Amino acid sequence: MTRMRTLREAIDHIKAVDPDTALTYHALRELVLSGNIPHLSIGKKRLVNLDEIERHLTEGSVASPTEPEAKHGEIRQIPERLKAG
Repeated sequence: MTRMRTLREAIDHIKAVDPDTALTYHALRELVLSGNIPHLSIGKKRLVNLDEIERHLTEGSVASPTEPEAKHGEIRQIPERLKAG
C-alpha cells in the first residue's frame, strides 16, 4: 500500500522522523513542481508518495546528460526548446 500524503502532511511526517531536517515545505513543493518527485493532482491538492520522497532524498537527482553543466562566467547557447519563434 502506497503512503500518499499532501505536501503539508509529507513535510510534517519528515519533521516527525527527523526534527532537524533542512527540508522545508517550499523546497518539497519546488521538487514536486519541477518534476523531480512525481505527484498526483486531485483538485487543488498534490499527493506525493512518502517512499518516493525518501528515495529521492537518499539517491538524489542525476543531471540530465543532454544538457551540459553550466559554468559560471561563460556564455552558453540557448537550447532550441527555449528559443521563441
